[in-house]
Amino acid sequence: MFYYSEKILITRLADNEFVFANLPLLNDSITNEISFYPEGNNLIEGIETKIGIKVNFSDTSSNSITGTVKDKNDSSIVTFRTNESGIGLFSFKPLAGKSYHAE
Repeated sequence: MFYYSEKILITRLADNEFVFANLPLLNDSITNEISFYPEGNNLIEGIETKIGIKVNFSDTSSNSITGTVKDKNDSSIVTFRTNESGIGLFSFKPLAGKSYHAE
């Protein structure tokens, strides 16, 4: 099993502070790829942001997945899905100082 973690910047507008949120994913093979693309390349505290997702599984004919972004207490924040081509879009409002992961 392959463990993947990507750091995404969360910016606070008021005082220009920032933190990084970890979004770890579990994946079956190192040749597989799941990427998140926040609109504007950053997440801003308290601002609803669109996040694109691209999935590329080399060992299957379908790249369709369903997942959930959860906080550190395992509370579900938002559910996302991709189409057969592995492309999806969801909105997310991060909070500074919080950690999130995708399952």
